[in-house]
Amino acid sequence: MKRYLIFLREVFLAAPLYVIGFFAASVLEVLPSYICTVWFLKEIIDRITAGCGMGELFPLFGMITVYLLLSDGYLAWFGNIFQPTARDGLDRCFRKKLWDAYSRKELYLYDIPEFHDEAEYLNSRMGSVLESVLISVAQICAGGITILLTLHLLRDTGPLLLLIALCAVAAAVTADRQAADCQNRKNRELVRWERRRKYLTGIFFAPGPFKERKTSRAETVIRREHERACREAGDTLKRFGRKTTCLRFIRNFVSSTLCMNFLLILWLAYEVKVAKSLSLGGFAAGYNGVSTITGSVMTFLSCLDRVREDRFFIGRWETFSKAGQGHPSEDQKESCGRQSPPDIISLKNVSFTYPGTDREVLHDISLDIRRGEKIAVVGPNGSGKTTLVHLLMGLYRPDAGEILVDGKLLRDEDRDAYARSFCAFFQGQRLLPASIGENIALDVTVDERRASAALKRMGILPQKDLSLSAMVDRELYEDGLILSGGEEARLMLAHCLYDSDQVTVLDEPSAALDPVAQRQLNADIFREMKNRTVLFISHRLQTVSMAERICVMEAGRIVESGTHSELLKQDGLYRRMWMLQAAKYGETETQDAGGFP
Repeated sequence: MKRYLIFLREVFLAAPLYVIGFFAASVLEVLPSYICTVWFLKEIIDRITAGCGMGELFPLFGMITVYLLLSDGYLAWFGNIFQPTARDGLDRCFRKKLWDAYSRKELYLYDIPEFHDEAEYLNSRMGSVLESVLISVAQICAGGITILLTLHLLRDTGPLLLLIALCAVAAAVTADRQAADCQNRKNRELVRWERRRKYLTGIFFAPGPFKERKTSRAETVIRREHERACREAGDTLKRFGRKTTCLRFIRNFVSSTLCMNFLLILWLAYEVKVAKSLSLGGFAAGYNGVSTITGSVMTFLSCLDRVREDRFFIGRWETFSKAGQGHPSEDQKESCGRQSPPDIISLKNVSFTYPGTDREVLHDISLDIRRGEKIAVVGPNGSGKTTLVHLLMGLYRPDAGEILVDGKLLRDEDRDAYARSFCAFFQGQRLLPASIGENIALDVTVDERRASAALKRMGILPQKDLSLSAMVDRELYEDGLILSGGEEARLMLAHCLYDSDQVTVLDEPSAALDPVAQRQLNADIFREMKNRTVLFISHRLQTVSMAERICVMEAGRIVESGTHSELLKQDGLYRRMWMLQAAKYGETETQDAGGFP
């Protein structure tokens, strides 16, 4: 409960006026039910029975009318004018906290599917939980006020009235809990099929796979699996729907029909007609009062159930916020600055294992990279190439060994500023749904002179008359540009030329292009980056043959190192890989691009 109260305090501090207004609205929503159906009805019937004229009743009607007008006016203003904008502001505030927490995580977490599932769960549930927390606390308070007022009014009716109310509540709660358990089990079974159905729907309507479907029979497989998921989901709904229906019937019969509509009316009629201890107004107030108490208790209990569910979310939110902290939020990044490129980066006997696994991805790696060097990292899939680069960039912490920057140990507090001395192009990187200038600068502030120069140096402007303010995402912007694969790659690589002094990391920048376009793009890259430190990852060995040093990786180790010519003279992994590619692409054993211009 402590976490829940802390979370509620954060909600209040984020939007105090909204929280106060929400509580006031919740009380005003339930009080009219008590005032009109219990207190007001009793007063009217008792006064009419006592022989009061209409002139004595009008002030009571007027008072109730004024109260209801003011209450309805406030509820209409709050619900239609104030609440939508205030709720949106509160939602944005907490989503910013979630985004900040997400951006601060250690990079290794992004390779864990469960991490993304947790982030997606928190993001999808954040708005509903914020609303649920406010509703639960407000309804508990409002229901408590209503119960106290009703009990005070019915203090002379005897304990049997409350006993009937408790029986009605017990029957309803028992059935509702059984139904809720049934609902939870149904939801757990539905998740798998809903997730599969959503995934298949996304594949079917995605623009990329559409081209594959038109040239194959993949659509048949997608439709079959989608139909199966729909059928299984329907069967699950039917199976649990029958049990839920039975439980709801039992609940309504015992709670409403037996307790409220038979035993309660029978007892009240006895008190009025036989015992003569209750007036007609008391009869009406007693029946409506018990209904009010029962409804308030049920609301109170359902709110407690929601509180338990929300506590589960809050616990996951707190755990997510604290786990794997490694990088600053966007606000903190403003003060990190950008370091000048180091003169030498050294890995000393570095090993690394991804959390949750036993396999060592890198083992006892030692490597020195000097400023201005052009180093290529090659090797089979899964040999640890990208993981090695992530360690060099300070994005991962090694499990063993040291990372030295200009001879000094890289400390945790320095890693973020150090990482910003790199400029990277990784596989799977996508353009942002923003302007061309913002895609080049990767910032909201764009130096147009530098951005234009980067575009020109990557050979984009001669091909297209591009404006830096043009949007590149056609899905989000009607006038968005549609770029070819080569143009997208060149546009993303232009970012590496925007800051001329950064260490550049290129992970298969031309992987999606044909061999001719690959050769041209790689030649442009090496020409424009001849004075910079470059780390190049590629499976295309003709490309990396231009590097000054090639590190060959296998099973998490650097097994060979040297120039292209030196490695070809050895009967090792690099020579075998080169010969296989030479047979495929028609390259000669001695073919070399001649190094960097």
